[in-house]
Amino acid sequence: MRLTNISSLLIFSALLIGCATSSDDDAMVGTEDTGKGRICTLKVMTNEIEDEGGLNSSNPIVIYVFAADGHCVAKQQLTSSQEQLSFTLKEGYYDIAAVAGIQATNSNLPSVETATLASVITPEENIGELMVTSQSVVLSYGETNFVMLALKRKVAQLKSVRINRVPQEVTAVSITLSPIYSGVTLSGELAGEKNYKEVELMPFADYSWRLETPLFLLPSSGPMTIKVKLTTAEGTKSYSYLTSHELAANHMLNIQGTCNLAMTVDLTGSITTEDWAGERTISFRFDSEGSAWAPTTIEGETVPLVGTLFRGCYVLASQEMNANETKVTLLMPEKIMIQRYLDTVSENDIKTELEDLLDSKEYGGLYGWRTMNVDEIQIFWANYENINSIMSDYDNAYIPIAAEDLVIYTKSSGYLRGVNAEFKAAYPLYNRDEFVLKGVTDVVFTK
Repeated sequence: MRLTNISSLLIFSALLIGCATSSDDDAMVGTEDTGKGRICTLKVMTNEIEDEGGLNSSNPIVIYVFAADGHCVAKQQLTSSQEQLSFTLKEGYYDIAAVAGIQATNSNLPSVETATLASVITPEENIGELMVTSQSVVLSYGETNFVMLALKRKVAQLKSVRINRVPQEVTAVSITLSPIYSGVTLSGELAGEKNYKEVELMPFADYSWRLETPLFLLPSSGPMTIKVKLTTAEGTKSYSYLTSHELAANHMLNIQGTCNLAMTVDLTGSITTEDWAGERTISFRFDSEGSAWAPTTIEGETVPLVGTLFRGCYVLASQEMNANETKVTLLMPEKIMIQRYLDTVSENDIKTELEDLLDSKEYGGLYGWRTMNVDEIQIFWANYENINSIMSDYDNAYIPIAAEDLVIYTKSSGYLRGVNAEFKAAYPLYNRDEFVLKGVTDVVFTK
């Protein structure tokens, strides 16, 4: 698979659509009144791909044309940026769909007879830089229309994986990402059954195991679970962690980790946007028994409803992961007061101190507490009065949250901030005298 420079690649398909008559030999468009309906010519071109100098035969652009009633009337492909595609169509309304980065011989690409905008493309095992887009156009007799159709990247990139200091007795290392989509429709919507991607790592002389070549994968269909498997002669240990973030299309994922002699793995991962506008770091902690600190998995119990209590903790959010698993986010009952930090204390030191504090907490037999993310802090402040009411009825010693309290959360950039009910400003932890720490934890209920 040939990779293209992600930070600079922008592909556009230019559709020059016209119905104006012309006598020039170089006319791009044409019309004809056949008596059976006025005919227009639609021509499709694509510009050069930056840093590549054009398309190649392994990375074609396939064009579908759909009539107003939804049936496919044409399918062609571009294998070179020097080519032009020509479609002869009656005037009227059409949807144009374009697919790039997938072999035209792939059996999952629908034929003219079977294609609809809802057709799902399920890429082969090693997918390319899959790009899809669609747009509506109207061909009007006697007019010339020019439309620029921009292909949109529908995959994420697993850019690097590296596990350091792997013991010599380990014979195989792999990671599995789930749940991920299995396909995308011709209209550009992610679709398909929830799936997973397992990737084998290769050993290197410095006792690290790495991903040899970056690869593309479809985005996650919910917050990602990352599982690391280490195999020795005695068997395989698996380390799993459910992150609070989804892996979106057009983003990169880097994972780095270290394994100590007790077969404990500490992982850090980052998800970055294509434009590198910001970076999100996700930390993963695993114990020596091969199980993650979070999330807790509970089997066979009824999933608690949002706005109720579970083991004395408020149910802040709930998300169905698949037919058999539901992730529930719980809010800790305790209100922990955090005093202002000096502005000389680094963000990493503050984060480590709060993580250690939350790691030491246990409520209702539950561990793995963390700071709220952007979505969770918004849910929290939208429901804080109900939280106070329910928790006060349950526990007389409960200390309510006040509207002016600056509750700590983690921004998408990874920085810690405090925000009150007005949500007008988010303050660094050295900017005000006092902050409130209310941690959350994730629990997965399985049938």
